[in-house]
Amino acid sequence: GEADGCQDCVSPAVGEYCEMGSTADVNVECPAGYFCAGGNAAPQNCTAAEGFYCPAGFVSTGSSSRRSGGSPLEGVQCPLGHYCAGLTADAEPCTAAVGFYCPAGFAPTAPSVQVGLAGKSCPPHQFCSGQTAGPEP
Repeated sequence: GEADGCQDCVSPAVGEYCEMGSTADVNVECPAGYFCAGGNAAPQNCTAAEGFYCPAGFVSTGSSSRRSGGSPLEGVQCPLGHYCAGLTADAEPCTAAVGFYCPAGFAPTAPSVQVGLAGKSCPPHQFCSGQTAGPEP
């Protein structure tokens, strides 16, 4: 409160939280790898499986990209051109070479991984320029 030199945060919305000891009346975006339920709740560790993650400011929309029946702590599917190790790890840009790509939901230990984070082989009759690009006809 104001007596100790701090101001109370405005009630945080889902995807935001109020930092402990904050001297400002602003909310902070929830960091990647965490889920913030809003209100007085502290950030909670994301429990995403490999191929999923909790992005910064994550707000569960109940979309089909989330595992069915899962909680918001399970995050959303990793986007095309990235890989996701799960838990509190953020989505990382794909490091695939030409002829390879990282599909949506890609995890570093996913089947068909060639070497390390090389991605998956490009589908037949398509071109893959590598890195974060997807297959093209």
